[in-house]
Amino acid sequence: MNFASAWAKAILLKHIAVGGMIVIALYMSQALQPDIRRTAMLLSAGKARPEEMQALTRSQARAAQVNLVLAIVVLVLTAIARAQ
Repeated sequence: MNFASAWAKAILLKHIAVGGMIVIALYMSQALQPDIRRTAMLLSAGKARPEEMQALTRSQARAAQVNLVLAIVVLVLTAIARAQ
């Protein structure tokens, strides 16, 4: 494990960013989506407040934005690694 070169550093950071994207995708699919479905059913039955759904959709949008930023970081790091 030698991280002395710019290429090695870029690849390490790229792997970390991809790992972050995987964690966010898992969070969205395993935590947020079930909560959104459950809240939608409760909302249609009149047992949930609209604010709960709004908070969940804001969380989902935030997670998607972070995933987008990480995807851009991966592309930039790929360009940096290829330039070395």
